[in-house]
Amino acid sequence: MARKNLTREGIIEATMALIDEKGSSSNVNFREIARALGCAHTSIYNLFPSYSELLHETAKAIMLKMRTQLMAQSRQLVADGTYENPVIAYIVCVARFALDHRGWYRFLWMDYFEVDLGQIFKDQPRPELLLLDLYLETCGHKITAKEGTIRLSIGHGYLHGELCKYLSARNQVTDEQAFINHLLEQVRWLLGYNIN
Repeated sequence: MARKNLTREGIIEATMALIDEKGSSSNVNFREIARALGCAHTSIYNLFPSYSELLHETAKAIMLKMRTQLMAQSRQLVADGTYENPVIAYIVCVARFALDHRGWYRFLWMDYFEVDLGQIFKDQPRPELLLLDLYLETCGHKITAKEGTIRLSIGHGYLHGELCKYLSARNQVTDEQAFINHLLEQVRWLLGYNIN
């Protein structure tokens, strides 16, 4: 890519692709990104003065892509009859996304870098709370919004904890589908579901 065609978006896309390909951000740097783009690493500094800024913007781009994809995929799983319960469909999509994009998932939740993800997403609602109305509906409104919020937060925390263990090879279940099935069983229990 010639320097005149270099854009912030192109750099972010290349960074996302390298993180996904390498399985984490630990071996991704300006030189690797420049090599992927076919430019000098110093050219990247013209658009991103620091590596932290690039990671910050990359994290935002991955999270936006993830949220958009998860909502669309979970709606499709409900529409095609794979799952009746939209909350469970969403959880399945989160697990599949993490397993299909291990590098992105590791980058967002497991890699260490000097970016506060809380600050990046402070203006965004927590993903599990986007499901609150659906969750209350699937529970037949038998629980309060406060209880629903607590249950969803616990379920969401458990989901991410188990995904981190699995991706770190610290989980007893090694087969992906068996892992997802086990994860769903536990999250259903945490949410008080006995339905699919």
